Amino acid sequence: ESRQKACVCARARVCRCGSGGGGDRVRAHRSSGPMIAMSAAQAQMSDTRAAMGLLHRLGNLDKTLSARLFLNAQPGTAVYRALRLVELLGNGWIWLPLPVLVVLLTPKVAMKHRSLLLSLAIGFVFDLACMGVLKAIFRRPRPKYNAADGLQLLSDKYSFPSGHSSRVFLIFALAVVHEGRALGLSGGFLVFLWACMTAVCRVMQGRHYVGDIFVGALCGLLEAAAVMYAPATVQRALEQPLTQRLGTAAANTVATGAAAGAAGGSRLSRRLMRAVVDPRAD
Repeated sequence: ESRQKACVCARARVCRCGSGGGGDRVRAHRSSGPMIAMSAAQAQMSDTRAAMGLLHRLGNLDKTLSARLFLNAQPGTAVYRALRLVELLGNGWIWLPLPVLVVLLTPKVAMKHRSLLLSLAIGFVFDLACMGVLKAIFRRPRPKYNAADGLQLLSDKYSFPSGHSSRVFLIFALAVVHEGRALGLSGGFLVFLWACMTAVCRVMQGRHYVGDIFVGALCGLLEAAAVMYAPATVQRALEQPLTQRLGTAAANTVATGAAAGAAGGSRLSRRLMRAVVDPRAD
C-alpha cells in the first residue's frame, strides 16, 4: 500500500508539473499576441510619419519654387497687363459659351468643325465638375501673396488644382485629336506653347503653386481622354441636342440661300421680259 501511495503521489506531481508548463505556454502565447499587434501598429505609424514628412518636404519645395517664380507685377505696368491678358485668354467665362456661340452665329463653321465643338462642349462641363469637386475636397488656400483683383466665385477661392491649367490642356488635347491635320506640327506646337504659358503665368501672378498647375494639366489631359473614349451611348446622348441644333441651322441656311436665289432669278426674268417688250426700258 505504501508503494501504491508513493506511485500515486509521484503521478500527481508529474501531472501538476505538466499542467503547469502547459499553462505557462498558453499564457506566453496569449501575451505575445498584443506585442505583435503593438509592433505592427508602431511600424504603420512610422510609415505614416515618413510619408507625412515626405509630403511636408515636397510642400515646402513647392511653396519655395512658387515664391521664386512670383513676379509681383504692379497694376499699370506692361508685365501686369501681359499677365492679365494671358489669364483672360484662358478664363472659363470665355471658353464655356464659345461652342454654343459658334453654333448660333456661324452654323457653316460649326458644321465643318462639329466634332471639335461637341467634344469641347462636353469637356468643359466635365472639367467644371471635376475641378469643383477636387477643390472642395482638398481646400488648399491660394498663396498669401495672391492679389484678389480678379473674379472669384465659390471653389475659385481654392488653389488645388489649377482650373486654368486643366482647361487649356483639355483644349490642346482635343484640338490636336480633332484638328491635327489642319493644325500641322507647327500649329500643334503653338497650341501647346499657349497652354504651357497660361499655366506658368498662373504661378507668376501668384494665383497658384507649381504643384497646382502640374496636377491641373494632368487632369485636363485625363479629361480629354475620357471625353474621347467615352462609351458610344453616352456620347450620343450628350451630342444629340447639339447635333440637332447644327442640322436645323444648316437647313435654315440652305433654305435662305435657295429663297434668295429664287428671288434673284425672278427679278432677272422680269427685267428680261421688260427688255423684250420695250427695249428702251433699260
